[in-house]
Amino acid sequence: MKIKKNKGKKEKIGGIALSNGIILKSEKRDSITKKNSDGKIIVKIDKHFIGKSKFSLLDLPFIRGMYNIVSQLTSSKVDLKENVKAICDAFNIKYDEEELNIKTPVLIGMIIIIVIFFLVITPCLISLPFGHFKEMVQALIQFLILALLLVSLRVSKSLVSILEYHGAEHKIVNAYENLNFDELTVENVKKESRIHRRCGSNFIAFFILITILETLLITVDHIAIKMLILALLIIPNISISYELVMLLGNLPKCLAYLFYPIMAVQFMTTKNPSDDKIKLAIYGVYGVLKENLKMSVSELIKKYEEENYDLIQNKEYQLQDMLQVVSYVTKKNTNHIYIYMNEYLLSYNEQIEVIRLLDQLFKEDVPLQYITNRAYFYNEEYIVNHHVLIPRQDTEILVQKAIEYISKYDLKKMIDLCTGSGCIGISIANNSDIEKVILSDISKEALSVARQNIQLNNATKVVAYLSDLLELYIDNKTVVDIIVSNPPYIKTDVIQTLDKTVLKEPRLALDGGKSGLDIYIKILDQAKYVLKEHGYLMFEIGYDELEELKHIISTHPEYELIESIKDYGGNDRVIICRFCNI
Repeated sequence: MKIKKNKGKKEKIGGIALSNGIILKSEKRDSITKKNSDGKIIVKIDKHFIGKSKFSLLDLPFIRGMYNIVSQLTSSKVDLKENVKAICDAFNIKYDEEELNIKTPVLIGMIIIIVIFFLVITPCLISLPFGHFKEMVQALIQFLILALLLVSLRVSKSLVSILEYHGAEHKIVNAYENLNFDELTVENVKKESRIHRRCGSNFIAFFILITILETLLITVDHIAIKMLILALLIIPNISISYELVMLLGNLPKCLAYLFYPIMAVQFMTTKNPSDDKIKLAIYGVYGVLKENLKMSVSELIKKYEEENYDLIQNKEYQLQDMLQVVSYVTKKNTNHIYIYMNEYLLSYNEQIEVIRLLDQLFKEDVPLQYITNRAYFYNEEYIVNHHVLIPRQDTEILVQKAIEYISKYDLKKMIDLCTGSGCIGISIANNSDIEKVILSDISKEALSVARQNIQLNNATKVVAYLSDLLELYIDNKTVVDIIVSNPPYIKTDVIQTLDKTVLKEPRLALDGGKSGLDIYIKILDQAKYVLKEHGYLMFEIGYDELEELKHIISTHPEYELIESIKDYGGNDRVIICRFCNI
């Protein structure tokens, strides 16, 4: 998207870090940018009503501080709840979800009570035995509480994400203030400081510093009176701290550095963010500042091609792949997207998701089928994910031969062994007169996908069971007419030489052991206990494994080799045996 460079004074923006994203705020709108557990980035944009009033009491210094803090807590309470959860987890504090659904006044009251307890009551009570030195002890305890809080934030693994997003928030605001929009790239934003003058950490540091100074200067012998005075000063201290942060934000850089010892606290409350968090922050700043974020499909594809030209040219790139990604995100037919790609406008969130998935396709070598979670095989559509192999066209030969034998020999019951997505067994069941098909796999995750595909394809004749090859069926004395299998058949040493996209598929479904034939040998040993006499055993095989398998089968006199079939490329692909009980 093209954005004109800002000229003159820029609109101020600020932000809040979340455990899973960033809130950015301007005078006109807020953008709440969050990353879901599946990696999807969502930007929610809320516009503000800009009033015309020339004067408001809420704009007065010292009053505006409390008002703005209350407003932020009110508007961001739902999103900040995730931060509260993260903090509770970090300090092993047990909580109930309902306990976090509290009203803003109650929340503010709780915060003030916690502050009074830790910064006023606790230091005063501990200092009682120290007589004339009690003010010094009180101030020291207050400082130690701040230090302990900062160290706890820094070392807690549960809070790393918040600290990184806090760093990303600062870097993007600094980048926005120092650069033009067209320079807001991940590399440029990374170079910016993670220290910012208008940070909430500065507010906390000012607040505690003021409280410490008051503790030292207010020398009241009666400890209860001193606690009351310090407690009553909490509200004005909040307002004063807010004004100091605003003053710091408006100072020239040369003077602002006088407050660097205060700002240094941000080295504890932020961490250098990862690239993905910076990218999320960039999306957020566009959302908070740009009026029109819509873009046509053709514009987005052209922009992506231009920005990733070298990468895409080194791939087997097809426009159809990009359109399928757009189709998946928009839930519109691919042909419809292609016909109207110049007119069809993508929302901002759709653009972000399309770019994220295109990055997976071209930068991370994730197969398109894993991105869209769909693959087409034989006459059906299948759900696929990284727990199962992606169905290949050559495997359809195995399905065709099984359907042919089922029809020719009136076969009634079948096991699809090492089923994965279930595409072989379901395709055979839905396109033949077989009466029952059992999908079998050792992987619970793969069987979960297979069961989804049974429902998706309304395969009423199909069931799925967990088994280590044929062990379950041997134990249960199950007997079938035919076993088909596309087992793992790649040699262990060869796997790392495979294409990067193939390496994204589950190793369990690829690794056939040192020889590549380990699973075939096990199946041949077990199948005789499950197959009916004159039942059939059909395998998909590696292009270079036919002769070795022929030799292995020859050592099993109970099997008769019927035929071998080549695939569409002329390579050996399927082998068929018949069980003869001798």
